[in-house]
Amino acid sequence: MKTQFTDRLSPGDRVDDLFVLSDKSVSQKKNGDNYLSVVLSDKTGEIRGVAWDDADRIAGAAASGDFVRVTGTVSEYRGTLQITVRSLVRCDRESVDPGDFLPMTARDPKEMFDRLKRTVDENIKDEYLRRLLDLFWADEEFVRRFKKAPGAKKMHHAYLGACWRIPSP
Repeated sequence: MKTQFTDRLSPGDRVDDLFVLSDKSVSQKKNGDNYLSVVLSDKTGEIRGVAWDDADRIAGAAASGDFVRVTGTVSEYRGTLQITVRSLVRCDRESVDPGDFLPMTARDPKEMFDRLKRTVDENIKDEYLRRLLDLFWADEEFVRRFKKAPGAKKMHHAYLGACWRIPSP
């Protein structure tokens, strides 16, 4: 379970937690050795990171978009926080709670789903469409995924549980 979020990090903090590797690039120091720049994200924002040592090995551990466990230390560079990365290891998606990386609805999911079903029951008169929706509701795996799905990747309703949000009257 994730415990360190980007919006709560301060200079001097030791980091040992999960993030999304949003971006990475390998560049060269003045002496010709490589270093790695990364952008690490969670549901609260993002933080830049840099690996000065073992850059090629660390860079090869994961691809952009992967969930990673990062260890390092937070410092301030040019007025912005960054993590000096000591290690970065790819994590399996199944071992990660998506709620740690995407904003979630503040509303009660059960209440929202019950309201959606009531709205369908009260407003869908077409027999075939009603049967189709009943099949959706009967599929427990579909409903489980549907309840967690974001409404979009960015901007409007880009949070978990927003796929089935019904506007308030």
